[in-house]
Amino acid sequence: MAEVATGCSMTTAGDIRHGKEILDKDRCANLNIESYWPSLLAKLCQNRNIDDLLMNAGAGGSAAGATQEAPTEHKKKEEVKEESEDDMVLWYLACLTRKKSLSPLGHKNGVGYSIPRDLVIEIVSRLPVKSIARFRCVSKRWASILLHRDFTDLFLKMSLARPRLFFMVKLKGKFLFFSTPLPLSPDQNSSSPLVADRHMSFSCEFSSDGPGNSPSRPVCGWLCSKDENPLMCNPSTGQCITLPKVTSMGPVDTYLGYDPVDKLFKVLCVSTDGCRVLTFGDGEMSWRLIDSPIPHYPLRSNEICINGVLYYTAVSLERGMPYLIVCFDVRFEKFTFLIVNDKIWNSTLINFSGKLGAVRPDPLYFFTRSSTSLELEVLEDVENQKWSKHSHVLPPLWRDIVGDRTNLYIVGMTGTGEFVFAPRSQLNPYIFLYNVVRNTVVRVRVQIQLGVVASKSRKTFTFLDHVQDVKLMEAPSKSS
Repeated sequence: MAEVATGCSMTTAGDIRHGKEILDKDRCANLNIESYWPSLLAKLCQNRNIDDLLMNAGAGGSAAGATQEAPTEHKKKEEVKEESEDDMVLWYLACLTRKKSLSPLGHKNGVGYSIPRDLVIEIVSRLPVKSIARFRCVSKRWASILLHRDFTDLFLKMSLARPRLFFMVKLKGKFLFFSTPLPLSPDQNSSSPLVADRHMSFSCEFSSDGPGNSPSRPVCGWLCSKDENPLMCNPSTGQCITLPKVTSMGPVDTYLGYDPVDKLFKVLCVSTDGCRVLTFGDGEMSWRLIDSPIPHYPLRSNEICINGVLYYTAVSLERGMPYLIVCFDVRFEKFTFLIVNDKIWNSTLINFSGKLGAVRPDPLYFFTRSSTSLELEVLEDVENQKWSKHSHVLPPLWRDIVGDRTNLYIVGMTGTGEFVFAPRSQLNPYIFLYNVVRNTVVRVRVQIQLGVVASKSRKTFTFLDHVQDVKLMEAPSKSS
């Protein structure tokens, strides 16, 4: 069976290692903490719903037990063990917010001490996003810690090391957002599905009309809509901020980029009368015109941001160079233009180990069971516009695993070197992972809960490398 991450994993040696790191920090701070506490917390936080532990603290279990049959002796022992574990976790978490704490057994003979702030941040950074949102409501001190940039930056850094699959479901005029961890080293087809967490939904447009177009790609945890009044939204926190309306003589197309050096988001607006850029998160929102050496306009949504450079396909408004890949340096707001042939221009742009990759599609923009190869070109030298070509023959099992009437779109490549394909119109979608080195194909089912809004007429768009950002942006003042 393929090993699939579903958000609740068993204790591993890594958890014990994290506990040792916590203990080392405690000792460096001259704190009198028994050695078993940090490792126990690290293990229990992996296996238990910390939300329930905190929200139900002191609720007891007698009421629930009154409506059920008397438990057996074995069940009683298990309940006593779970209650003791819950009490220990609650005791340790209580130490994070109080200077004076009780001992593990509840006696007032414990040594008073204050848990270092960096230790609080390190422990809580391992909790799910929904838990962090709730913990911010526990007290003013919790809110202060979890809203501080030290914590949000650390959480984002850890999230970048564990990217997720992101799903945008277009259904009845709305976009619904879901995400799930990537499957862990699947070696064969799995019957265990990836269970996607639902985040939020919007009625605004996140895609442009036209064949081959796909919705806006998530960038460092945020999305930008394609409306005339662009909307920035963070699916992890549910925060939405409307940007100023773009004043242009013609239609506009917006792209979102991220500068990893200054840690700023910028929205690029391209139209027939020029290019504009807006810095998101700097306290004031305003569009400013920037110089574009080559007048251009995008005809299809095909963009990706890699290491602070935003790439997208466009056509030149000048003669002699019709097909372009535009390279926009987000930090310095400078353009570079790559003149490409129609094959690269019609390819899907992906992140190939930190370089721009272009996967050539079949004539109809998708792969089927009849597809026999994957053609890839990688940009090796931007200045000299040099590309390397790679051709991969799909394994014989491709036909059987993909099956009939399945049109697959290339999603991208994982950090472990697997190409990911996904359909767009299946009620219970699958993702397909093609490992070039092993020459294997694996199919993993994705479980997306739509509830009463389920419909066969939906479209599901899949993206790689989604990260969770728990930073809350202040709504900036608008200026014309």
